[in-house]
Amino acid sequence: MHAGHIALPLARLALACLSGLALSAAALAGEPPQGGELPRILVTADRIEASSVQETPLAVTALDEEAIRDARLVDLTGIARRVPGLAISAFNVGQAPPYIRGIGSNEDGAGGDSSVGVFLDEVYLGRSAAWAADLFGLERIEVLRGPQGTLYGRNVVGGAINLITRKPGFEPRREIDLDIGNLDYRQLRFDLSGALGEGDALAGISGVYKVRDGYLESPIPALRHLSQDRRGVRGQLILFPSPNSELNLSADYARIDESGPNRHLEGWVKETLLKPYDTRADDLLVSYDIDSGESVGEFWGVSARLDHEFDGVTLTSITALRESDLAVIDATWYDTDAIFQSPGFIPYETVVTVGENNYQDSARQFSQELRLSASRDAVEWLAGLYYYREKAQRLEGFDFHALLTPAATFDGGSGYSDQHNTTDSYALFGQLSYDFLDHWRLDLGGRYSVDHKRIHQRGKAGGFLMLEDYNLRTSKRWRRFTPKIALNYQPTNRLLGYASFSQGYKSGGYQGQAPTAIAAENPFDQELANSFEMGVKWTSEDQRLRLRTALFHIDYKDLQVLELFSPAGSPSGDLGISMTFNAADARSRGLEAEFVYTPVERWTLSGGYAWLDAIYTRFFLDEDLGFRFSNPVDRTGNRLRNAPRHSLNLDIAYRHPLPSGGEWLTRLNWNYTSKNYQEPGNLEIAAIPAYSLTNLRIAWRPNADLEMAAWVDNLFDERYLVHNFSVGPSSLTTPGPPRTFGVNVRYRF
Repeated sequence: MHAGHIALPLARLALACLSGLALSAAALAGEPPQGGELPRILVTADRIEASSVQETPLAVTALDEEAIRDARLVDLTGIARRVPGLAISAFNVGQAPPYIRGIGSNEDGAGGDSSVGVFLDEVYLGRSAAWAADLFGLERIEVLRGPQGTLYGRNVVGGAINLITRKPGFEPRREIDLDIGNLDYRQLRFDLSGALGEGDALAGISGVYKVRDGYLESPIPALRHLSQDRRGVRGQLILFPSPNSELNLSADYARIDESGPNRHLEGWVKETLLKPYDTRADDLLVSYDIDSGESVGEFWGVSARLDHEFDGVTLTSITALRESDLAVIDATWYDTDAIFQSPGFIPYETVVTVGENNYQDSARQFSQELRLSASRDAVEWLAGLYYYREKAQRLEGFDFHALLTPAATFDGGSGYSDQHNTTDSYALFGQLSYDFLDHWRLDLGGRYSVDHKRIHQRGKAGGFLMLEDYNLRTSKRWRRFTPKIALNYQPTNRLLGYASFSQGYKSGGYQGQAPTAIAAENPFDQELANSFEMGVKWTSEDQRLRLRTALFHIDYKDLQVLELFSPAGSPSGDLGISMTFNAADARSRGLEAEFVYTPVERWTLSGGYAWLDAIYTRFFLDEDLGFRFSNPVDRTGNRLRNAPRHSLNLDIAYRHPLPSGGEWLTRLNWNYTSKNYQEPGNLEIAAIPAYSLTNLRIAWRPNADLEMAAWVDNLFDERYLVHNFSVGPSSLTTPGPPRTFGVNVRYRF
């Protein structure tokens, strides 16, 4: 369906909804807030001034500091279980791309971009490897769904995840947080901040150290996979050069060193070669790898933000430099003699299989953003310039061979792909908001983006995935203007309705691990999105209930899709090679709803639900660049990857006051995700089945400075997957952690 065919019906429906809100405004005359009213969470999603989530005309979910701590959110995967429409599938520690409303990107080459932007204090993190480090010292997390561009420096087509760190204040803050749990889990976090001297400057430092044993077992005694060892530190200094100026200097460093990735075998290999001989084969938490692999990374960044106000106009300058280096040894070794130590397990004297897919991903990025913004009377506006340069290198090697008996071997050889890419991105963006009539506002915005990529690629044939040697340089430039228009109606501060149309754009790029010279030389093109959205946000008169709903319909054109292809003329049983093509048009439509409710004092219920209908509306590629579909079937009508039809989360919190003045806090969280597919063919063997998780936390707070808590994650010890992909008739799955539990102590002094 083309955008023009749905624009008029949606516009009519939007006006009907907004008119209905206008007619009901008289029924919303508020009474004074009563006890037990909900706290307001302020967000900066509109980049001009802070506003509450309920008064922001965008589909945005915000998690404040308390919610982050109580839910023990330490990485992006945990966030996804509490945000409607957000899904993350972790292939390995450095490849866990977020998907919003079914839109994301599995392309991991040096010449590709993410569809969902992750921002740390408004600084774009260009490589997914930079997201591997743990989150700490956060004041707030904001997740914006749908295309963003008229208010943001870096353009994103699917949505944005904003990580806002806790800023030092004039009041001193000294906090230590300690966690101890099973699997030898230990975590220490600290936060120290306050004023320097007479208050002419503010300074703060925060950090985290976390270790945990692996939870994926090997039949070899004492060998466990997927351990964690992460640490990080961040320092901030806020200066006041003049009464109207604030300068925020920030620096951060993080390091990870852990085992994995490792996986559990499913499909033909398990059913034929393992299950008849070993009862552990059905246990998702058992891997037959005898090599734990390794993931080692270092990430650091520095930034300077200057805000200066003159004549009612605010100038914002954000300058940032970041680096990320990640090395992953993804080794799969299967040795039946070493594992089983028993004759007759498999009808071969010895079976040794070695498969390695190792990579080094390094990136250096510089960004500069300049914004002017103002709010005067009925007009609010923002205008900005943005420049981004990234130099990325990805060296990826492939090796495979098998020894079936001393006299029978199979050797796929060794090959590699080496990419050096430089991206220069420029943008001019802005938005104007005008209040007209009573309670109505019109938003008009636009963005002009230019992306230029220059890449040097070398390939060596071998390892099944690299088909020929090549050494070449090439470049291409993409440009696009993307508009936005929105109509908002807010008769009271308790009711907001909005309808919007916006376009999203994502530049083209170059294949990661291109198997041939022609595949390396020819880029995939840009993808575009036409997004229509309507939403209503409502707060009850007694301030005890808040509702947020959004309806959306997004048309995507030339969607960049990672799919299995085979060289033309290859056997029909060929396993194929993963390549990115503009293979599809797609449609994503759905409903998202969130609520917070305090039915009686001490009890708080909150949750969210997303219904998502995301399918390919056109997906069939004729033979191109010398390749064809490995399984030549039209994918039109298939669901997009990482697009579960239903996702739901529910949080129940109860506070019980103590006679001494302290309190008990009990928090139960439950979330559910329906089945979602991991590749365009919608193969059941490569799907993540539906699952639900329950987490429990009980805390004792004798006073404002001390909290002691006990927690259990995955209370019912659910077996579930966080990633899955097919290899012929089998699949390699990554299971999520089993039940974990521990105690936590937080102390302020």
